[in-house]
Amino acid sequence: MKRTGRILPAILTAILGWMPVCGIDRAAVRAELEAMEDLRILHRFAVQNLHDSMALSIYLSAWGGPDMSAAVEDGFVETEALYDVLHAVDHGATALQAALDAGMTNGLSDRKIDILRRARGEAAERTRAHYALTAALKELLVSNVTATAAGKAKWVVASEQAQWEDPAREAERLAGIRFSRLADETFFRMPPEQRDALLLKNRRMGYSALDVIWDPASNWGDIEKEKGIYDFTALDSAMEQAGRHGMSVLLMLKTLTGTPPSWHRQQHGSNCQFIVVTKEKGGWKTSAQGINLMHDPTCAAASSFLSALT
Repeated sequence: MKRTGRILPAILTAILGWMPVCGIDRAAVRAELEAMEDLRILHRFAVQNLHDSMALSIYLSAWGGPDMSAAVEDGFVETEALYDVLHAVDHGATALQAALDAGMTNGLSDRKIDILRRARGEAAERTRAHYALTAALKELLVSNVTATAAGKAKWVVASEQAQWEDPAREAERLAGIRFSRLADETFFRMPPEQRDALLLKNRRMGYSALDVIWDPASNWGDIEKEKGIYDFTALDSAMEQAGRHGMSVLLMLKTLTGTPPSWHRQQHGSNCQFIVVTKEKGGWKTSAQGINLMHDPTCAAASSFLSALT
């Protein structure tokens, strides 16, 4: 299986590198990449099942139950082999997409997508079977642990299950936990369609919010360039894009790493920032950094900014 993981990407890349591009279905290439992403997610879920199963097998053995560690180890062996297969097919799909993005005119055709699709189909069959096996193994271990623990401990229900008194506390959460993805400068440098594709995947995985930390939307100095005039264009754009995927925005304002507006710095000088000392090649150097909210005029101006923001 290791050999397959090394050879298959080379074969796919070589095959996909010499057919004409004029008639290729770009949507089909993107669909293959989307399908591969789904397989990688399913593979990660299988790995999580195995990690859970390992912990359960340790509990089971400690409580005098049957030793099922060998079955868990076999699952990890298959997981590693399957990773090589998925990596190989993903490598071929990525190479094909890269060729299209680079505008190559020699080397691709729809017939070669069929080769990639068949390879991905075989990988999908193995991935689904492996996930089903790991899920069944975890379920069996849960059952055995429950049965074994029942003979070792006595359970007392101290309180009955109840809903949250405030349903809003459970909003946008899974079992009380809110899952979000980070959206920083790297995220916003991507083309809009690529950001949409990532948000679509994140939403399907259960993410409900976008943690935005991006200077045009998070830094006071980039938003209030003139006193009392606020530019929330970047923040509105981020909220609109997140909203299209049913996600909210959690704005992370920059304070220790941000900057006050230039007009405020001209009025108050270095008092509105922290003075930090850094060691450089020529020796020690002091510089102003961040937003000093302990400086009263800066705190008042920042409060006005926050009022406008909310």
